[in-house]
Amino acid sequence: MVTESGHEGYHSDADDWGAFQIEVLDCKSGQRVEMRTAAQKPSGAYRFNQTTRVRRMLDDLKDLPRDQVLDQFERRASRAGAKVREKGVIPGGCGCKAYYPEFASEASQ
Repeated sequence: MVTESGHEGYHSDADDWGAFQIEVLDCKSGQRVEMRTAAQKPSGAYRFNQTTRVRRMLDDLKDLPRDQVLDQFERRASRAGAKVREKGVIPGGCGCKAYYPEFASEASQ
């Protein structure tokens, strides 16, 4: 599953003025990788913005075996200039399990 999120405005010293992330989640394993694809300075100028490039790259991952997608997403997005924001197992597993119990990860059982 792919999720995109972002924010504008200053939140804390630990964050950028504006930012955009793309997260890829393996619902079966509960593993995820979230990459920051764009970050802005307080002036509104971008520190970096690789969102379009990373979105295009996601299409290339569709035909890979499931167990290779997260690793390849992280590697390719990093090469494109995105930054790893978070990765690991989602506590409680993927929310998909409510609608698709066959996708419930071992982490949520």
